[in-house]
Amino acid sequence: MTKKLEDLLRHYQETLGNVPAAINAMMKYDPITFEGYTMIRKRIMKKPPEGSLPVRIKELIFVLLDCVVGNLEGAKNHVRAAINAGLTMDELIEGLIQVMMVTGISSWGLVGYKVAEFAEEINKNKKRSLK
Repeated sequence: MTKKLEDLLRHYQETLGNVPAAINAMMKYDPITFEGYTMIRKRIMKKPPEGSLPVRIKELIFVLLDCVVGNLEGAKNHVRAAINAGLTMDELIEGLIQVMMVTGISSWGLVGYKVAEFAEEINKNKKRSLK
């Protein structure tokens, strides 16, 4: 693996805490697309003042979009990052309910409630580790 690809992979570790399997596969099968995709993602994920939105909101948007398309694993990756960036359960639930209002109950039944339960577990584990 080249130093350039290692540097790009580090972006995912820093922002998500892992490198999703789909991203690893993209790097393996089409490094040029991986590089372009990652450069776009790096631009989007800039923190204020370079970027406009707070990271927790950027990650929430990714969570909600993943819910719309039914991507549970992506939503879980992004909700973990959003919580680490300060997203609250109330903010998450409001967003998930907005998605349900627009796309219907299936977004809640297929992905939304699972993301909420995953987020609740993350928060419980954080509280336990603080004790």
